[in-house]
Amino acid sequence: MIDVQICIVGWHFFEDIFNQIKESELDIYVVAHRHNEILDENINSIMIDNVGLEYGAYDYFIKNVWNKKSDVIFMHDDIEIIKFNSFIKKNYKKFKEKELDHAPFSPAKHVSASGTCFCMSSKIINIIKVEYGGIWWDKENFGYTTHKTAPADWHVRRTNQGGGEFHKMITEIGKKHDLLVYSDIIDPSVTLYSRGKDKIKIRLTSREKLRQREATKAQKKRRKKFEAEWKKKKNEK
Repeated sequence: MIDVQICIVGWHFFEDIFNQIKESELDIYVVAHRHNEILDENINSIMIDNVGLEYGAYDYFIKNVWNKKSDVIFMHDDIEIIKFNSFIKKNYKKFKEKELDHAPFSPAKHVSASGTCFCMSSKIINIIKVEYGGIWWDKENFGYTTHKTAPADWHVRRTNQGGGEFHKMITEIGKKHDLLVYSDIIDPSVTLYSRGKDKIKIRLTSREKLRQREATKAQKKRRKKFEAEWKKKKNEK
């Protein structure tokens, strides 16, 4: 078995992913923000108060569940993975081969995934605990994912301030300790969702958009040429 722990935040409980988790031999632990019957089916889990969104759950894991030596893969449960075990093993192998300390697992480049699915080394987790006292989470966010679900005066705060604080912390640690962070590992077999609803869109860079437009123009040009040749042959007959 590979030496990595897996922390999954339980809230949406996508059926397919949990059916795969039940059959997996990997070291998986679900930190749930509400109960679901599927957790009673051979799944290691605990239910904690829904405070601080995913970053509250991730902080709980490194302080109460983590074995203090393994790397950890953190993920949401509103995620689709074609073959869970092979996905974890294949991408964790890449993580180790590239000697990374933090890496999002994404279906393509430029995917805004926040804390949806990523791996951290035991080294960087120890630094987070010692130098930062853990992962920052908003102790006044009781499950508010949008301004629509938050109190009327919530406009003065970000609904997921944890994402910004996490990014800032990881970037600081990377520079201070000369660690490889935010190095995406790309795997199209994973589909990420935003709060259980919409698939997270793949964002293209301006250069990629230009290439896409040029490819479309070239395709139209080839099509016109083909149509012209076909009409010419048809008229000759």
